[in-house]
Amino acid sequence: MNRRPEPEGWVGLVAAIVAGTPSLPGAACAGQSELFDPRSDNEPWDATQRRQEAARRICEWTCPVQPECRRWVDSLKSAERPRGVIAGLVPGEAPPGRPKKAITA
Repeated sequence: MNRRPEPEGWVGLVAAIVAGTPSLPGAACAGQSELFDPRSDNEPWDATQRRQEAARRICEWTCPVQPECRRWVDSLKSAERPRGVIAGLVPGEAPPGRPKKAITA
């Protein structure tokens, strides 16, 4: 059996991500990744909400392949799901706030 060696470093990481991602020609999100990305550390919470709501609307109202994308996301374990908005699903991220106090006994 003649196997090709696995790519290393970031090339290997990108190859692994792309290998598990379906081809969805005609997806409405193409070319608009900045709307669908997860919240960055320096992005204001209200800006994240507006951006992610716009992404969700694109998925739900204009995307011809949204059902196939949703089936793909639903087939993944939660730890395998991409971060950010995907298939019209907005991540359940809570706004930043004070951390809970540790309970000491």
